[in-house]
Amino acid sequence: MRRRDLMEAGASLLAVGVTARGRHAVASQDGVEQILEDTHDEPGLTTGVSTLGDIVVYGFDDGNVMVYDDERDGQLIPLIVDRSISHLLVREPETVIVAWMDADVFGPLDLETGDGPLIEHPGLWDIDATSDGTAMASVTYPHDTVGSVGVADDEGTVLWSSVLEDAVGYAVAIAEEYVAVATAHYWEEGTEPTGQPGVRLFDDSGAELWRYDYDEDVLSVDISLEHEIVVAGTDDGRTIVLDLEGNPIWETDDYGGWVELSRDGETIVTSGADGTLSALESMTGEVRWETDIGMWAAADLSVSYDGMRVFVANRSDSEFAVIDDGEIIWTESQDVGPGWGALASDGSTWSTIVTDLEAERSLLAAYRDPEATAEATNGDAATEDPETETPVSLELVDYSLLGDDPQEEYITLRNTGEQPLDLTGWRIEDEHGIPASNISPFDFPSGFTLEPGADVTIVTGQGTNTADTLYWGYQRQVWNEEGDTVFVFDSAGTLQLESSIAAATENGSEAENGNENDEANNGSPDGELTVVIDQTNAPVEAGEQLLVVANLANNATTEQTDTLELVVGGEVVDSQSVTVAGEATQLVELGYTTYPVEQDVSFEVTVRTSDDSASTTVSVFATDDNGDDELEPEDEDTDPNDEPDEPGDQDEGDTEDPSDSNGQDDSDDTEEPTDPNGSDEQEDTDESSDSADDSDDPDEESDPGPEGGEESSADAGNGDETEENNSE
Repeated sequence: MRRRDLMEAGASLLAVGVTARGRHAVASQDGVEQILEDTHDEPGLTTGVSTLGDIVVYGFDDGNVMVYDDERDGQLIPLIVDRSISHLLVREPETVIVAWMDADVFGPLDLETGDGPLIEHPGLWDIDATSDGTAMASVTYPHDTVGSVGVADDEGTVLWSSVLEDAVGYAVAIAEEYVAVATAHYWEEGTEPTGQPGVRLFDDSGAELWRYDYDEDVLSVDISLEHEIVVAGTDDGRTIVLDLEGNPIWETDDYGGWVELSRDGETIVTSGADGTLSALESMTGEVRWETDIGMWAAADLSVSYDGMRVFVANRSDSEFAVIDDGEIIWTESQDVGPGWGALASDGSTWSTIVTDLEAERSLLAAYRDPEATAEATNGDAATEDPETETPVSLELVDYSLLGDDPQEEYITLRNTGEQPLDLTGWRIEDEHGIPASNISPFDFPSGFTLEPGADVTIVTGQGTNTADTLYWGYQRQVWNEEGDTVFVFDSAGTLQLESSIAAATENGSEAENGNENDEANNGSPDGELTVVIDQTNAPVEAGEQLLVVANLANNATTEQTDTLELVVGGEVVDSQSVTVAGEATQLVELGYTTYPVEQDVSFEVTVRTSDDSASTTVSVFATDDNGDDELEPEDEDTDPNDEPDEPGDQDEGDTEDPSDSNGQDDSDDTEEPTDPNGSDEQEDTDESSDSADDSDDPDEESDPGPEGGEESSADAGNGDETEENNSE
């Protein structure tokens, strides 16, 4: 049976070796210094800049990346995906998120090692990543069927994925525990637009929290947790601002379409078709400034952290401009082909790339404004001199671990120093990753500051952040009752606090750092097996086998044996005797053959041991004997024994439209969307799948195989071979 994976972790990005290129002469224009001028004998249309402008990267049509910084003066990093690079997101420290829409793959590239995992998401259309690059969100636009959204970590493990049910994904934004998706119509059978456009918000388990429906396609979306807003721009030129509950705060049709939110959440920048660039106050819609830039930038906007500085590009004509507080301070244009650019978060540096169509090469440039005033306050940028930083004084003063309610589980930290402690970019981790292997670190909100003598409580459960209480956002326990360790890392990744905790004391009021006894530190000799459902293969069709993968954790120091049972409707449908080594985890797969149903059903399944249990909701689809299901007719050369693919699922390199037996481009017959980030030349980016038979419950996790899923071929994206993802 084919596993119904929407996303798949796979091979490494790196192919081989490195080649260096030289930098050319610099120039200046009105006080702006040109710090880079170079060419590369391959077309390209993507570039990215780090927060402080100290790293500039370029992506090319042959799938490779070029890096410029203090150590790498035009270093070319060859990667294994031989397709045009569509996205480059520079994250700290020295990580670039690379995407190839034509190959339906993306992944984080470590610039120090030149390597990284590769993740497949068939029908890939847009990506986003957290500021530290540890989590990446992606959406798909398969045209003639529904799309999907998913999140993967920087190790290549898919944390969750969900089908959008009645729409395709046009844009995506991720901010800590939230993922916002801009959705659009899709063209069923290539004729009529169908589906429900709008905005949807998901939590870190993949559950859809709410949706805001709209008549027209939504083209752009962003989130500010500090201001607790979701911002969207629509195809009919409307700007919509919602709160985190999905309620409208304000909206206007005076500006819209493509909108960009500054990272501090204060400013929304829009580019009008009449050549007007506008900056709006995010909470009220009040105009901060407007200027006529003489071009329509559409999606090609880059905004500084504070929203004061904006880089715009007219991609088709290679026209570029930088605007500071409404005033144009720099312009450049090329007449040899299309171009694109990017702005550093601090506003000091920007890069451009232009494809010379006649010479079939790329023209690379980067500029710096020494007088830039925008602050680089990105949460992951260490902007202060380490030698002048005040020593950190942070202590664990209270905690509660007992019980099953995550709302009652918490730790409390205190700033015992004499200076305010900016916790932007800081994170909290536990010792073992128990009870679940996919627990993400707790990231402090951007701009969160702990005053001298003040406490902050981090609750495991869900809620609204306040000045003294923050929420991790999980619906299950994070800390190990038998003994765990709190690790607190600063924005540079330096360990600032390590403190042992254990439920034996129930509440560690004014606990001393690291002074718990060895038994609490190393686990108890007596313990139990805790269970968490890691994933299922749902939804499945009636009569197919439903598989449930459970993650068993042994919190004791000695080996534990128990019987693991899968319970459906009060009946044990499968069981296994499992032995787990001390202080270890183990994945166990249970399953049963589902019964025939006359209509689609959703129900709860439970996995239990003698001491613990976990439940999740799964869906089983009714089969259509009349052939009127969403499945497309099989190709003549299709093996009748093969299972149908996922929506948007296709073999690497299989980019023909399945409705066209000759593999011809039907773009003249069907309205095609505009690519928000990739090259205009990417014609085969979002080809459709063979079927659309899976419509996941949006509240359901649907991870691929255990520990990150099945590996894809090292030739992923080259289109040389087709490949099936078989179930275990």
